[in-house]
Amino acid sequence: MLIKKKSKINYLAMDIESSRGSGLFYLKWLAVMVESANTKRYHNTTALLIQLSKCSRALLDFIIERMDDNNNVNNNSLLKLDFNKIVSKAGHKPYGSVTVNKAFVELAEHHLLNTTKTKGTYQVNPLYFYNGSEEKRKSLIRKNLEKPVAGAAKNRRKENLKRIEERKE
Repeated sequence: MLIKKKSKINYLAMDIESSRGSGLFYLKWLAVMVESANTKRYHNTTALLIQLSKCSRALLDFIIERMDDNNNVNNNSLLKLDFNKIVSKAGHKPYGSVTVNKAFVELAEHHLLNTTKTKGTYQVNPLYFYNGSEEKRKSLIRKNLEKPVAGAAKNRRKENLKRIEERKE
């Protein structure tokens, strides 16, 4: 899960209480804490985002804030509960479990999420969103692109070993 980082911003504001009735404007220092963690969205996403249903788009925005350092997120009951808490706070009707699952499928069909070997775990596609260094992003993209090659090579090796065994018999 992404660690929420905060930064403190100090600023000058008018002190209305002290200024009242004096004819002078007094200033005071105030501070506000703001989120400083961020996720980059790359320019090639707009056409994909426009096609998404309302639930899928909201879910994508939600999981982008929750993904870990490898862009992974789990589709589980806790995530759905947290997602629906935010949906409710926004004044909307919560989504059912089936609707959220369909949203995960829709995001995967649009290649915004990649499936992983672990059931219920998805990877937000680093081609479109990433919150780490550019070097690590490139490494993840390379790994994702090489998966089919590695799988094909493994299958080819099994086939070759099987043929060798058949020849020996």
